[in-house]
Amino acid sequence: MVAVAAWLALVHDAPTFRQALWRGWLFGLGHFTVNNNWFQHAFDFQDAMPPVLGYFAAVGLALYLAIFPMVAAGLAWRLGRRATATPDPAFILVFAAAWIATEWLRSVLFTGYAWDPLGVMWLPAIGIARLSAWIGTYALSGVTIVAAGSLWMLARRRVAMPAIVVPLLAFAALSALWTDAPAAPANAPRVRVVQPDIGQEDRSESDGERVLSALEKLSGTPGATPASSSGRRAWCATISRMAIPSTPMTGRARSICAAGSRGCSAPTTSC
Repeated sequence: MVAVAAWLALVHDAPTFRQALWRGWLFGLGHFTVNNNWFQHAFDFQDAMPPVLGYFAAVGLALYLAIFPMVAAGLAWRLGRRATATPDPAFILVFAAAWIATEWLRSVLFTGYAWDPLGVMWLPAIGIARLSAWIGTYALSGVTIVAAGSLWMLARRRVAMPAIVVPLLAFAALSALWTDAPAAPANAPRVRVVQPDIGQEDRSESDGERVLSALEKLSGTPGATPASSSGRRAWCATISRMAIPSTPMTGRARSICAAGSRGCSAPTTSC
């Protein structure tokens, strides 16, 4: 949040439109390089390419994804910035709207890349994260920009906007203490998501029998109690393709599915 607030200040204080675009792109480069580093780790568990290429993949993708924060910064500078050295709500609100638009565009352009929305930072504050159920994930990212902008204004001793935003976010965060998801109806369909819980580092493409045995154990057995056995099973597609490469294994997997009262979505359902 502090980093986003500092970025807003840097974009606002940019002397030219080009400088605002440049600062937006640099922020996006760092943001996506760090937050997309997770898929570099996947390169450690395959033999087709050297693991070090994962780092180049993360940076290479970030070079493109940084265009979207760059556009948001440019729009905010051009449309929301006034000829003043102090921040104002108009700039922050335009910036939030520009971020919402560019984050949505990122999710659909060229087949889309929706991972790493800015609003994901609210997951530790589940009360605020739940706002996405009403306003959507893109708007939650816009709320993040408004929150960061309020922090920036507070640092500049401009308290009007923070006096509204901070209490609202605090109330949303604290709402997690007295709210919870409603209980499911007794006749609601049950879905059991089954994953073998075998670490990637402990599994290879020849471990189909081991993975399938784990799936069989966790999928429930005929005649068990409804809470543990009934309903539809959902197996991870990636796990299933690795675990069930041959026709005999496929037949065995479908036999496991047939043991339940409502069948199974293996091996094609993703989780």
